[in-house]
Amino acid sequence: MVLDTTPVYAESGGQVGDVARIESKGAMFEVAGAHYLAHRVISHEGVLTQGQLDVGPSVTVSVDQHARVATAANHSATHLLHAALQQVLGSHVQQKGSLVEPQRLRFDFSHNDAVTKDQLEHIEMLVNSQVRANDEVLLKSCRWMMP
Repeated sequence: MVLDTTPVYAESGGQVGDVARIESKGAMFEVAGAHYLAHRVISHEGVLTQGQLDVGPSVTVSVDQHARVATAANHSATHLLHAALQQVLGSHVQQKGSLVEPQRLRFDFSHNDAVTKDQLEHIEMLVNSQVRANDEVLLKSCRWMMP
């Protein structure tokens, strides 16, 4: 489903798209994810669970805030992990890819050697200490312009 405007985040840069619900006059569409079809055109992918949706009428889009907040936390964790990797392994460490979901994250990085158990424990300690510091996270809603 494509809408003229949407609050739904589309999958990008390894981060999964939002889970949401689209409703209109007795119809309900459960959004399982979203992807870019073209420049600034987002496809909402999911299942019509009730009624029928027609072209034209207004709809209400509700983003699953629990999933979005969990994904945002894991997104922030990738930055903490990258900083810890550079601190322990060296500034040459670069991010090569990632997967950011509500339940987990994967962080692919470059390094010349295998990470030792001691290095891994040090990296884990650095990331966990940053999380436990419970620093304030600022959220700002703004209009996003895809490059």
